Amino acid sequence: MAYLTPKTLTCPSCGHTGPLSWITGVPLDNAPRAGRGYVKVHKSGDWTVEKAEGETVVRCPTCTTEVTRRSLKP
Repeated sequence: MAYLTPKTLTCPSCGHTGPLSWITGVPLDNAPRAGRGYVKVHKSGDWTVEKAEGETVVRCPTCTTEVTRRSLKP
C-alpha cells in the first residue's frame, strides 16, 4: 500500500515556493515491524532532489539551499 502526500515547500533563504509530492509505501507482503517501507519523491516540480546516505535531500533550484531532508524509510 502506498500513500501520496503533496506538500508545498518554501526555501528559507530566498523564499522560492513550489509543490512536491512524496510517496510513502509498505509492500503488501511486509511482516509487521519488518522495516521494509519506503519514501520516494513522486513529483518534484523544479526542486533539486538528491539521494545520499539513506536520505533524500531536497534543495532549492534558485540558491541550492537545503529545504528538507527525509529518510528513505518511513
